[in-house]
Amino acid sequence: MDIKIEPIDISFDRTSRYYAYTVHDGNHRILTVTTDSTQTLSKWLNDLLKSTAKTNHNPILVGISAERELVDDEMI
Repeated sequence: MDIKIEPIDISFDRTSRYYAYTVHDGNHRILTVTTDSTQTLSKWLNDLLKSTAKTNHNPILVGISAERELVDDEMI
């Protein structure tokens, strides 16, 4: 299995706070976006649903992974 990762060349925007990559696995192309901003995540998902609703009648697989950093006050 040959997997390649290519960063998408975008200028970093402090308000959007995301990094985008294209992962190639054989004939499959996977857009990967990492962000720590809920607003950016919401915008990406809304834009994805809008763009594919008109052009693609095939199912789209979307995976989300979330992390949360605990601060000392929360560790009881």
